[in-house]
Amino acid sequence: GCLAGAEQAIRWYKGNTHTHTFWSDGNDFPEMAADWYKRHGYHFLVLSDHNILSRGEKWYDVTRYEAEHQALTKLVRRFGEDHVVSRVENGKTMVKLKTLEQMRRMFEKPGQFIMIEGEEITGDFQHRPAHVNAFNIETLIMPVEGDSMGHTLAEDCRLVKEHQEKIGKPVFCHINHPNWKYSNTAEEMARARLADAFEVINGGGDSYHLGDHLHATTDLMWDIANAIRMKQYGWPPLYGCATDDTHDYHTMGPERSNAGRGWVMVRASELTSDAITQAMLDGDFYCSTGVTLAQVRYDAERKTLSVQVDPMKGHEYRIAFVGTPKDVDLTPTVLDPVVDDRNRAWPVTARYDRRLGMTFSESISRKASYTLSGDELYVRAIVTDLSAEKLEWGPPGDRMQPMAWTQPVGWK
Repeated sequence: GCLAGAEQAIRWYKGNTHTHTFWSDGNDFPEMAADWYKRHGYHFLVLSDHNILSRGEKWYDVTRYEAEHQALTKLVRRFGEDHVVSRVENGKTMVKLKTLEQMRRMFEKPGQFIMIEGEEITGDFQHRPAHVNAFNIETLIMPVEGDSMGHTLAEDCRLVKEHQEKIGKPVFCHINHPNWKYSNTAEEMARARLADAFEVINGGGDSYHLGDHLHATTDLMWDIANAIRMKQYGWPPLYGCATDDTHDYHTMGPERSNAGRGWVMVRASELTSDAITQAMLDGDFYCSTGVTLAQVRYDAERKTLSVQVDPMKGHEYRIAFVGTPKDVDLTPTVLDPVVDDRNRAWPVTARYDRRLGMTFSESISRKASYTLSGDELYVRAIVTDLSAEKLEWGPPGDRMQPMAWTQPVGWK
């Protein structure tokens, strides 16, 4: 009886965990961002501005964005004159930004839409970006610089997990856009023991998911990092996230960072910050750029991962089961760093045994499953919509068809 009731309550919730606004370097008001996501069917949103929470008093000079995009005019049109608190200083239009608490009162609706407090912990190691998103947090976490990039990412994630211990609530952290400026290697991400995930997809216009002749794809980086974590360190794997990293709300374009490109679908018993965050920590989510899954199930007794697509009419799908064998050779072929125009070295992910991140099986179908033989470190599924046009964003060589990625299983 009561188990059936609990089963029924579990459902999928759509969310974006990486969003910027006027609180840092996004180009619109935070409530306009929240409004967009709520109107477009999202259930939860994390505003993750750089090294700041949406708290306290912040006045923002909107003069430029009003001139370029009519940002203030659009805000007034949407929410009315009374909504805006503004003043003119030295000929500049200053607007008082809404806090997360104010936005929660405006937008949250039980079971329909919530906002989860978050931040992009924005640091670097020797000129290379080290960005980690943390959410369901209660206080600001500032970045630290370690003695290497791997150590820097590890330290930022350690601070997040110390915060989790302190507040006694689930807190999730993911390493952001490793191929943006090719800033992080798979080996460096592998070293961040306490990281929960990384962005396999980042909707920014220059995140280079498909890499180039020197740089690995983000999918291969995921497999390399996880093989190293599991085989060399004895650590759990990283999960994968898809996010928007929204910055541009007014002008659409492939090279812009627009909303609605990549998201997570989280299976949770209720729509609360804690339930969503805990489900993600449990790996009970998948990420998507346009493919919806009707079912993702891992039967631990049978060691079987089953995936079923919620298909669009007339569309064909490919379901590939990807992973790494336990006996894979992790001896790296180390590539020379790329030296930029300022004579700075940017390390590159090494090359490995070709069976790392191999396809165990694939089929053109709407429903497929894979049973682990015991020889695999893990398995995960990648579902591709073969009938859809390539997505219109990202660098020209990086355009992919809509896809969904499940989390690695079979490793516990």
